[in-house]
Amino acid sequence: MRLSALHPRKGSTDQSLLAATLSLTFGTAVLTWWAIGDQSIAGMDPNQLCYAVGPIHLPSVVEAVLAGVGAVLAVLSVLTFGWHAIHRRVDWRWWPALLMLQLFAAMAASGGRVVTAGVIGVNIGAGLIILFGGPIMLALLISASVLIEKIMVPRTQRPEDS
Repeated sequence: MRLSALHPRKGSTDQSLLAATLSLTFGTAVLTWWAIGDQSIAGMDPNQLCYAVGPIHLPSVVEAVLAGVGAVLAVLSVLTFGWHAIHRRVDWRWWPALLMLQLFAAMAASGGRVVTAGVIGVNIGAGLIILFGGPIMLALLISASVLIEKIMVPRTQRPEDS
């Protein structure tokens, strides 16, 4: 018997959970980036600092709006997952994928703040983020993507062995 026959709304549930996962991942990244803030050395002229990657200069109003949008997306995503979990429509494989993507988002946002920090001399943190954080983030992203693909794509029935 096919899984879709047991769960007639499985496809729409998976699509809403995928949307909630992506929204929560975006919200996590934006909120982490906003909460950490600029890590440049305070009290110095920004033109005298060294940057591994130049920072994006956004007005504080735009940062606040982005943080608000990230917070709204995160709350709506958590509510979506909660509603589906209460109604027992969440495949258990969503939880590890969700956790991996949230770790990826938090690491990417915090790594972005470190890489764009203005320092005196060499930004050693940027090198460490790229050297160690990059492979970890890549592994998290690939693992979560493979897991979500296994959840979203229905398993074909295997022919019986003769």
